[in-house]
Amino acid sequence: MLTMTFSFGHWLKQQRRSLDLTQDQLAERIGCSSDLIRKIEAGTRRPSRSIAERLAHSLEIAPENRQLFVRYARDEPRGAGEIESAHAFPRVCEAAEGATATPQRQRNNLPAPPTVFIGREQELAAVGALLRQRDVRLLTLSGPGGVGKTRLSLQVVADLLPHFVDGVFFVSLAPIRTPDLVLPAIAEALGVRETGAQPLIERLKAWLRERQLLLVLDNFEQVIAAAPLVADLLVAAPLLKLLITSRELLRISSERRFLVPPLALPNPAQRPAVEQLTQYEAVQLFIERAQAVESDFQVTTANALAVAEICNRLDGLPLAIELAAARIRLLPPQTLLERLGSRLALLTQGARDLPERQQTLRRTIDWSYDLLHVGEQQLFRRLAVFVGGHTLEAVETVCNADSDLSIDVLDGLASLLDKSLLDRDRQVEAKGGEPRLMMLETIREYAVEHLAASEERELVRRHHAAYYLELAERAALELRGPNQARWLDRVEQEQSNLRAALDWAASAGEAQRGARIAIALLRFWEVRGHLSEGRRWYDVFLAVQRQLAPELHARLLNAAARMAFNQSDYARSNELYQQALDLAQSRGDQLGAAAALNGLGTVARSCGEFGRAATYYEEALPLWRASGDQFGIATGLLNLGMATRDQGYYLRAGELLEESLRMYRGIGDTRSIALVLDHSAVTARNQGDYVCAMALQDECLTLRRALRDKRGMAASLCDIGNLVLDQGDVDRAITLYEEGLALIREVGEQWAGARLLDNLGYAWQRKGEFTRSGAFHDEALQIQRRIGDKHGAAMSLANIGVLALRQDDLECAAVSFAESLALRHAINDRSGIWSVLEGLAEVAFALHQTERAAWIFGAAEELRDSIGDSIAPANLPGYEQTVAALRAALGAA
Repeated sequence: MLTMTFSFGHWLKQQRRSLDLTQDQLAERIGCSSDLIRKIEAGTRRPSRSIAERLAHSLEIAPENRQLFVRYARDEPRGAGEIESAHAFPRVCEAAEGATATPQRQRNNLPAPPTVFIGREQELAAVGALLRQRDVRLLTLSGPGGVGKTRLSLQVVADLLPHFVDGVFFVSLAPIRTPDLVLPAIAEALGVRETGAQPLIERLKAWLRERQLLLVLDNFEQVIAAAPLVADLLVAAPLLKLLITSRELLRISSERRFLVPPLALPNPAQRPAVEQLTQYEAVQLFIERAQAVESDFQVTTANALAVAEICNRLDGLPLAIELAAARIRLLPPQTLLERLGSRLALLTQGARDLPERQQTLRRTIDWSYDLLHVGEQQLFRRLAVFVGGHTLEAVETVCNADSDLSIDVLDGLASLLDKSLLDRDRQVEAKGGEPRLMMLETIREYAVEHLAASEERELVRRHHAAYYLELAERAALELRGPNQARWLDRVEQEQSNLRAALDWAASAGEAQRGARIAIALLRFWEVRGHLSEGRRWYDVFLAVQRQLAPELHARLLNAAARMAFNQSDYARSNELYQQALDLAQSRGDQLGAAAALNGLGTVARSCGEFGRAATYYEEALPLWRASGDQFGIATGLLNLGMATRDQGYYLRAGELLEESLRMYRGIGDTRSIALVLDHSAVTARNQGDYVCAMALQDECLTLRRALRDKRGMAASLCDIGNLVLDQGDVDRAITLYEEGLALIREVGEQWAGARLLDNLGYAWQRKGEFTRSGAFHDEALQIQRRIGDKHGAAMSLANIGVLALRQDDLECAAVSFAESLALRHAINDRSGIWSVLEGLAEVAFALHQTERAAWIFGAAEELRDSIGDSIAPANLPGYEQTVAALRAALGAA
């Protein structure tokens, strides 16, 4: 016996069983997953309205009870004028068996939707809840053309029919352009006729005065001047509610706005499985409309990413997606995606029963553009110069640089917002960022066409580039100071605009301006992992270096050299730094010379030439001191400290690093503070002081997390992993390496990713998992060879050699060490050479070639002493044990 106290899930389970259906069979009947049925019956999930309606049909619910069933299934509250609670549905079902009474049909003139309504569950619930509130009399659904305002309104009001005793009426204003015709259109829909001399407005007020009625006014934007008439109706009829769809707000006191968002989209940065992809509303709509023209169309692993990207490129706009899906009969998804470079030209030939304005995407936006005043149209097309959004300051500076805009900027922006041609970037605002506006890309493409057709395109682009040059150069200064975290985020937000400014500078022959922007972005590109992009821009402007002033040319050479170094191209980096040094010295440019000398030292140090590196740093430091450049002095001290540590002079290295840290703290440069802490931790580790090293690394990681410096965070996790591995905690080291590897893969930096893979291989080797270890080393080596990282490849080969030694594969060990040695010679990595020689000595010793082993060990020791290098304390016991065994085998002589 069913009672109203049962949960819907429990009731559903009993009904399903009474029909002798399994969960899988019921799921197949209604076209959903078995997992969804299980969750509904378990009470952990409520069905959507469409699923509930399909359940009602499949479970053979009587037509007169289906509305109550849907509310029961979705746990919807009782509305105004409703007698039965939805939870009474089971009792009503029992009592009504055989009953002949039918509910009174609500009066309405709602058009039958031509297609299935997809998704929008949150919007349906939110709009329905607003309209059920007593104090909400006028609700405007706003949003850009093609976002689905009309379709949403029809679905909402169909669900609300039982709430309005006197009916729900739909009035299409699309054919009307004259505000005076709005009242006649409403009267016609309601069946109200003028009588005698009484004005129509008075007749309508009298007719509506005591009726509880919902009136839908669709496409109000082109008759916006009729807004006061609407306000009059609301005053006269206290039980009347209005739902209005409009690209522009009415701006009357009782208005509540609901901004209709685009359909939910998959994250373009992720690659969900096909099953997950088809859960997104935009993709569901594409599939449904594509199958309407091509019945056997399916989303597969082969086309899933193309379908997802199509929906993203179309901003999740339902109209655009429907127009694109209609092309699927001719163009498969990948081909369709390739042709979306011009959305407006491709997305034509909509269904003939659509309004004319919705039969092409361009006509849809034409409809909005034609309603703008001349000044609004001028501002709208100038806004096309921005890519990825803009601040108010940017608009005021760029769009009215010559004070020739025929409309106040703030008033114009407010109007475009009201007309749904602009939107606020709520993600930025939620993080406390500066107010930011944006256009959907489909709308921006339309604005770009109008800007290109005007005579002001080049002038506006020039103003845009000038503004973002100033922003980039200010950011370069701020990224050395205490506000760098905020400025990193700000540059990230403006990255698309900065790219557009660089593109314009390169194409317009503005090499000076483009080079300045690229130089200013150096640190941002480093921190946020845009290395290849930065290097490409440096190459672009170096190709036209004759157009650059000498001082700017030297700065560009230094920046390009540093970026080449970041990608392990040491030969190119060294060449560029030398060119920069020659140019700076020829002009007496001390700062330029110091930067080049510092860079040459860094390249030398990375090649294991620690003494040579220290010489370069010692030459650079006095130049920085003479110029009073505090940041340069701190940098010189840091680098000299690292080179000194590399030679085994830990006490002196510590003093230099501490002085550098004090200076960076005085400047407030968080990123550089973290860098000094990192290297101070490495120095402490080399001395065996793991407690100090861990404390320094923890502080370093905290700072890098605050900056969202993914490259830096990965480096810290790697170094902490090395610390815990030294102390025998192999499992934690693996966890840290894996976390660092995930971060590096997010920024797509292959160099650091290969280093972490190598470390993972070594950690798994420590666990005796030789097969897994070899796989990591091999993957690292493949990456390093692909990107030309000879230093990293030499390290991986050496690790493979050590692994082979542990597996007694002496032939593989010898080959790997020999190849590593050749690479070390090629890049003159003298520190790496002596370490590989020791690996070869181990092979000789294992082959009982004791004299050869001793000879190689001796050569390695001589090289190590000549460059002032030393064996890390953590590795010393193993080395001494091997040498002792060798001495015992050879004898005292």
